[in-house]
Amino acid sequence: MHVGNFPRPLGVIPSGGRPGEALTVKYLGDALGERSESVTLPSTLSSSFGLFARDERGIAPSKTWFRLSDLPNTLEAEPNETHDNATRFAAPAACNGVIEKPGDADSFRFTAKKGEAYDIRVHARSIRSPLDPVLTLFAAGGGAIAANDDNGGPDAYIRFGVPNDGDYVLQVRDHLGNGGAHYAYRIELTPIKPTLSLGVAEFVQYVQPTVAVPKGNRFGVVLTASRADFGGPLALRAENLPPGITMETPGMTAGQSVVPVIFHATADAQVSGRLADIIGALNDPNQPNVKVEGVVSQPMTLVRGQNNVPVWTEQTSKLPVAVAEEAPFSLQIMEPKVPVVRNGQMELKVVATRKEGFKAPIKVDMLWVPPGLGASGSISIAEGQNEALIPINAAGNAELATWKIAIRGESNAGTGNVMVCTPFCDLKVADMYMTLAFDQAAVEQGKETEVVVKMTKAVDFPGNAKVELLGLPAQVTSPPLEVTKDSTDLVFKVTTAAASPAGNHQALFCRITVMENGEPVIHNIGTGKLRIDVPLPPKKNEPMPAAPAPMPAATPDQPPPKRLTRLEQLRLEQQERDKAKKEGEKK
Repeated sequence: MHVGNFPRPLGVIPSGGRPGEALTVKYLGDALGERSESVTLPSTLSSSFGLFARDERGIAPSKTWFRLSDLPNTLEAEPNETHDNATRFAAPAACNGVIEKPGDADSFRFTAKKGEAYDIRVHARSIRSPLDPVLTLFAAGGGAIAANDDNGGPDAYIRFGVPNDGDYVLQVRDHLGNGGAHYAYRIELTPIKPTLSLGVAEFVQYVQPTVAVPKGNRFGVVLTASRADFGGPLALRAENLPPGITMETPGMTAGQSVVPVIFHATADAQVSGRLADIIGALNDPNQPNVKVEGVVSQPMTLVRGQNNVPVWTEQTSKLPVAVAEEAPFSLQIMEPKVPVVRNGQMELKVVATRKEGFKAPIKVDMLWVPPGLGASGSISIAEGQNEALIPINAAGNAELATWKIAIRGESNAGTGNVMVCTPFCDLKVADMYMTLAFDQAAVEQGKETEVVVKMTKAVDFPGNAKVELLGLPAQVTSPPLEVTKDSTDLVFKVTTAAASPAGNHQALFCRITVMENGEPVIHNIGTGKLRIDVPLPPKKNEPMPAAPAPMPAATPDQPPPKRLTRLEQLRLEQQERDKAKKEGEKK
């Protein structure tokens, strides 16, 4: 409630204008009646601009929302309820009017040519009008082509590709047939053009992202990008940062919609803050004539309701950035000397440098995880400790690229939580050094067999690599092997127990560890199968078959004996049974 003798309008007509334009507006819904005022609009675009009505009694206590857009204005001329008496305008333009009474509908008529395309958007709720707009597009004198209510929000929107030369009519009405003196609206009909909007990902749920950079330290955020009607890489820049703060980012490739950003503060920066502009722009030499820029836009939630649902939200195009007091710790990634390979894993080492006397635990996690990679949730650098390892892994289709990564850390500095970030470091994703093909294997409980895996080298790797056969069922063992880049057949000796679970076990895989530059390159490659059978009971009075003779070892001047397939092993065992049976009959 506002009490006073100041002006208090509820709407304005026209509801928008061009930047820098001088025009006369009419305020609607004031208790003292309608009144007009001459205004000069600001020269720069803003998504949250409003007019403050003023007269000899004072100034309105809150703004009347007003659109700034580079479109000529058309005001409705009554009567305009039909196609024939619709208010004419030339597209592109902004049509302004008021649904003055219940059941009213306003129409606007324009001429368009085949092949033209327009975005048509009604602004009503977005300018705090009580109108719930329904927009309908007609061919003049004909039927409806399209209609919309609440597309992407409480207002209406239609994208219109002109099918034929001719006249078309726009009609707006209230969804429930309501109307009144301040049921203002603005229809903006604009040619389709590429647009870019940026946002800041939340790093603490339900907390508005802000940037507080400790002196001599870093702070990281993740920016999101939404491209419309264009594609390509983006360059990012910051303007109006506090003195002593700079922004670093690798930029966005054409296929990215998120990117990490690090803000740096010098050690001698003064504690201060500003509302900074973070700007993205198309940066594609293949599209020199396409100019697209966008700024960070984020909702400022002022009131939350039950279950943290936003109730009152204001949109802002600025990012709060501040220089904060020194943090009692800083972080650094020990940059990997080897890549993480597809279907592989590694551990990132993060090192904390603590100020004297600061021993609190530090929660650390990845600032962002590149596509195709996975990382564990937050890890803690324990109280009084200085290091932690963050496990990461790469999917089989991870993009082969070198990514800029960073790790952020948070700890209680005694006066509240403080957050810092490491510098960027490079993480390379590479293809597997080898591929494996598993032969099927089968064995009876309590016996031994061989699992044969054929290796095809893709990359020369140094020295010997350790290979482990994993995913074996309970009570089944197999010792690891060592291979070189020239190895082809990996033969694992597999031993089962009488209680090893029978069945088809299809989760076998090999973990191959290659040492390179003193660090492990770990591959996880699968999958293989092992069938464990229950032995058939011997027939009554039938002697047990003799165990098959072991395969003779190869001598230096002889090739190694041929390895029997599972089918050949079964045939040999049956021959031994038949032989034992015949000998028993003779006796």
